[in-house]
Amino acid sequence: MKAAEMLTLVQNKVDVCGKAVLAKAGNKNPDYYKTQKEFRMWKIIQGLLEDMGESEVHLTEEVQGYFSLLTMDGPNKGVIEVHEGDNVLELLDKYKDVKDIWNKLKKACDAAGLKIAGSNVVKA
Repeated sequence: MKAAEMLTLVQNKVDVCGKAVLAKAGNKNPDYYKTQKEFRMWKIIQGLLEDMGESEVHLTEEVQGYFSLLTMDGPNKGVIEVHEGDNVLELLDKYKDVKDIWNKLKKACDAAGLKIAGSNVVKA
């Protein structure tokens, strides 16, 4: 795998983690420090890959599998986007093909500093 390909995947994780850190900051969210640590880890990996330039990255099959698990969506992993003011029933309908949608929806709300109140998504 080329360093540039890996860098694209890592940059996506940096963006997602960065947004999650900002959303959890000041909310007294118990996952704030865990999310902040994950963000820093991805930033370090991003820096290493940027330093490698266009070179080929040689990973064992085991490590390649771990990298794929961390950076790519698997067959049952849907990316759930939630925003303040969203209607929960509309979100459930929109993501009806995603396995275990209710728990993933709650997790996405938590990551964005939101919560489900009644039939709407509101700030936590």
